[in-house]
Amino acid sequence: MQIVYHQNLIFGSALLNRFHPFQFDRARAAFRILREDLGSKLEWKTPDKPVTWAQLELVHDSSYLKDLQRSSTIAHIVEVPFLAFSPKALTKRWFLDPARWSVACSLLAGECALECGLGISLGGGFHHAKRQGGEGFCFLNDIAYLLESLRATGKLTLNQQVLYIDLDVHQGNGVSAYYHNDPTVRSLDVYNEDIYPVWRSDLRSTVEVPVPLRSGCTDETYLQATREGLEHLLQGAQDPALAVFNAGNDIFLEDALGGFRVSAHGVAQRDKIVLEALIERDIPTVVLASGGYSQKSSQLLAELCRIGYELTHSK
Repeated sequence: MQIVYHQNLIFGSALLNRFHPFQFDRARAAFRILREDLGSKLEWKTPDKPVTWAQLELVHDSSYLKDLQRSSTIAHIVEVPFLAFSPKALTKRWFLDPARWSVACSLLAGECALECGLGISLGGGFHHAKRQGGEGFCFLNDIAYLLESLRATGKLTLNQQVLYIDLDVHQGNGVSAYYHNDPTVRSLDVYNEDIYPVWRSDLRSTVEVPVPLRSGCTDETYLQATREGLEHLLQGAQDPALAVFNAGNDIFLEDALGGFRVSAHGVAQRDKIVLEALIERDIPTVVLASGGYSQKSSQLLAELCRIGYELTHSK
């Protein structure tokens, strides 16, 4: 197992947390916990540089990437209106630079997964971003970028199957938009159908295994639905070359946005269920941090990494 981290995975600031519940330094806090717990046993890598704007044209329209240089575009994506009046240098430092480093971390974690079986990025999972625009705090779609980069470099071939497992509480509409016409990407999405983004009936065909749940969902219901959805996904798998696990911990009961009532133990059980199933089948797996809007999000992220460590070192 390899952890992927960079010190620039810090979005916004403590000031911004007065207006948005995202734990801006979650990656750094989780990394500190892991270093304290695992010490010299912690194996981690860091990318040398962020992805460039030119490289991002692999998955985003150039016109959208140009629009990202405007503070008003950033304000719309993070849903904090006053940011529209912020200097470009501030929005670049708070959002665009961390986003590009996050994409680089996701790609590196994908490469690690293919090399050693499991790569976990402490950032990424921006599943709402689409080719033409961003939304829901997602500026760049790192999931599409890591898949298309691996394909472009021949580390994945175009006919190899990829499993996409999205257990962030929000439906991954950006990834759905990218891959609904790609038969090699088979998706499971377990999400709260009562919150953003509102599920549209015409999108049901874009996810092979959609599992909509209602607000207030607790451990028993959530874990049973996840087990059944994962089993369905794996039954239809055909020798997958890679799995992408979008492991948002915004299903947690203290999360400010998620609406579910899943305990910390339930979050850990979910992560163990998924990782055990993939590791037992020897499917290379990349894990992305995705959403989390509670003060315990960094602790839950660190626990996910500990579970991965224990599973990979017990084989």
